[in-house]
Amino acid sequence: MSNIQCQSPLEASRAPSASAARRRQRQVDREELTSLCLLIVATSLEAEKKESVKEKDNFMAQIPGLDLSGDQAALVEMIKKLAQTIDKVDEERYDTEAKVKKSDKEIEELKMKVVEVQGIKKPALKYVC
Repeated sequence: MSNIQCQSPLEASRAPSASAARRRQRQVDREELTSLCLLIVATSLEAEKKESVKEKDNFMAQIPGLDLSGDQAALVEMIKKLAQTIDKVDEERYDTEAKVKKSDKEIEELKMKVVEVQGIKKPALKYVC
């Protein structure tokens, strides 16, 4: 006699095939890779946050603190100086923005002139039989 084993239909449906096992293994591998990627991203985000806090602290350490000691007249004078400085910076920013807008406009005009000089290129027509 031969060693043939008969399985009932219920047992046959329960037995995993090789391709199903491979698919499950691929899914498990994919989930593991996803979790590893998420872990790496989380650690890099945390390191980035720490770095930004460190940079901010270093920058703030370089800026001298305000000296608020003195009478009210000295504080008013300091506020006036700060306001003048702010006004000067705003004027410079406005002037710079105006220069940039003017340059952009000139660039666009030059592009239009180049197109006019080159002319509009007509596509080669195909012969239709």
